[in-house]
Amino acid sequence: MFDDASAGLARLVFLIVTPAEQPALQVHLLGQVAAMAGNPELRSGLLLAESLEDVLDILLPFGKAAGDAAE
Repeated sequence: MFDDASAGLARLVFLIVTPAEQPALQVHLLGQVAAMAGNPELRSGLLLAESLEDVLDILLPFGKAAGDAAE
């Protein structure tokens, strides 16, 4: 899928796994990932993260804010 020629093209990769019988869940999660990827501050934070804890510290507040906005 990725080779030496594509090494500089992708810096973040998201894997989304959802149950086949819940396509709406996958669409919802894809929307959240697209919103996160479009946020330069969040994207920069993820690129600088050095641990799982760093990643969670960045993503969890974003997910909470997205959930609050949906209410």
